[in-house]
Amino acid sequence: MPWCPKCGAEYVENVRKCKDCGVRLLDHKPTPDEMLPPDPKPTGWRRFVTRERFLRVLKTLIAILLALAAVYSLQGLL
Repeated sequence: MPWCPKCGAEYVENVRKCKDCGVRLLDHKPTPDEMLPPDPKPTGWRRFVTRERFLRVLKTLIAILLALAAVYSLQGLL
């Protein structure tokens, strides 16, 4: 079973990269010497604006704009 040397997660066969860390997996459970140090905690504005949060807000704004465009196009037909 593949293992992540950064977060220690175990994966199923045929997975090459950790979905959380993005590092290549090892084919065995990593020893303490093989473990990679964790990323430092983000500071400043990066602590609040994560990639996932940014994408969620962007998707919401796109959905709102599409809904407004649909409403305005329907008003033109009436």
